[in-house]
Amino acid sequence: MITICITTFNRVDSTIKSFKSILDHDLVSEIIILDDASEERNYDELKAAINELNNSKIYLYRNKKNKGAFLNKIECVKKASNDWVALIDSDNIIDRSYIDNLPDDRKEFCFYLPMIASCANNCLDFSAHSGKTFDKNDFKALINSPHSIDQCLTNTGNYFFNKNTYLSAIEKEDNLQNPHGVCSTYPLFLAFKNLKNFEIYIVPNLIYSHGLTRDSWYNATETQSQIFFKTLKEEALLWDTE
Repeated sequence: MITICITTFNRVDSTIKSFKSILDHDLVSEIIILDDASEERNYDELKAAINELNNSKIYLYRNKKNKGAFLNKIECVKKASNDWVALIDSDNIIDRSYIDNLPDDRKEFCFYLPMIASCANNCLDFSAHSGKTFDKNDFKALINSPHSIDQCLTNTGNYFFNKNTYLSAIEKEDNLQNPHGVCSTYPLFLAFKNLKNFEIYIVPNLIYSHGLTRDSWYNATETQSQIFFKTLKEEALLWDTE
């Protein structure tokens, strides 16, 4: 069984759309939604919309104070009762095929990434890497690649992972940052930095709808995101070759 973890801030309709089609999937035992201290009106609307669904799989929580996208994701994952978690942004959508294509043969120290993030205006197509496994040195090459699609691969979000591996990678970091729009690259970076034999795998046919909206974390903090991503790239270049 798996847990779907969804973080949201001032979003109602898109949050419901992100998981609605997989509510009755047999492999999904719980859907945890963590609201990052949205405005009262928006939170009340979200709560009412969830109540209308009348589904015991859904658990809605709310932070007393805004934590920011990355720290909110950590808190959401901590609430999962299953070992395996699919972490979803509230402006993205997964369907039954996404769940069906998650691997059955899973490695504890591996994050599973989508093959395609389908967007309204274009498609973040990573199918050239479909079925490939990347180690620490491969990741270093990805985030320092001259091709933007390789860099985007590490930051599409919607990863599938072992809960304890995700939290362990983060908790081992002494100087934890709260990044802006690269809050999906950052946990991968920390996992490669802090864990031995960690890998990422691009899952064939794992596809979701990616909504890069005007209020998305990356668009809202583009300059800060680019600066933070640059620091990650520079630090990765200093990693010992293995």
